[in-house]
Amino acid sequence: MVPSEKSQRLVGLFAVTEVLRSEEFPLDKKAISYSVGHLEVQDAAGKTMRVNEILNRLEDREFRSVEDLMRSLHSALGFQKDRAA
Repeated sequence: MVPSEKSQRLVGLFAVTEVLRSEEFPLDKKAISYSVGHLEVQDAAGKTMRVNEILNRLEDREFRSVEDLMRSLHSALGFQKDRAA
């Protein structure tokens, strides 16, 4: 079975989340880059890029939690929160 594009994106973001769950927050961009900067994720259009590339686009320098970072990454990758119908 070939994974869908959506599941491939989730694998990348899931990997980032799982690695960072073992880190002690708050973390700055340098620490995040050291831990997961080499990992690749896909944006909403399907373009693959390293986490470092995304971090460079973010205005925030420090993140208080994994969830805080993931909100910023999702936004930078072009994902919108699912809306209730």
